Amino acid sequence: MEKLILDQTFKGENYTISRLPRAEYENCIFERCDFSKGYLDNQIFLECEFIDCNLSNVNLVNTTFKEVKFSHCKLMGLAFHTCNSFLMDFSFYDCN
Repeated sequence: MEKLILDQTFKGENYTISRLPRAEYENCIFERCDFSKGYLDNQIFLECEFIDCNLSNVNLVNTTFKEVKFSHCKLMGLAFHTCNSFLMDFSFYDCN
């Protein structure tokens, strides 16, 4: 069973060298985090928000996004077609 992380805020973290721990993230906020060229594969994000994050060229294989908001994020080169499409739901606000 995946680890469950609830209601956490992650600010200014750099996940380009060490990856975000594999878990189910629910109602979490990621603010000014750098995931570029990193790995979010097989992660689960439920009702989370990414604000001012760099997710360019991140590996999204089998990643679950349900009710996830991206605001002011850099999202270049993302292969959303490799995500888990079951109940996939996300929105974008002022992203590149």
